[in-house]
Amino acid sequence: MWWSGEATDTGKSPSCLSRGQQQQQQEQEQQEQQQEQQRQ
Repeated sequence: MWWSGEATDTGKSPSCLSRGQQQQQQEQEQQEQQQEQQRQ
């Protein structure tokens, strides 16, 4: 999860802000999918 570290530095460069948010959303989706697999 190296992108989670970049998300904390989004305040320094606005160009990375949108990219960081998109990566965070993808991370959340992946975690949800992993949880569903563990339940099965």
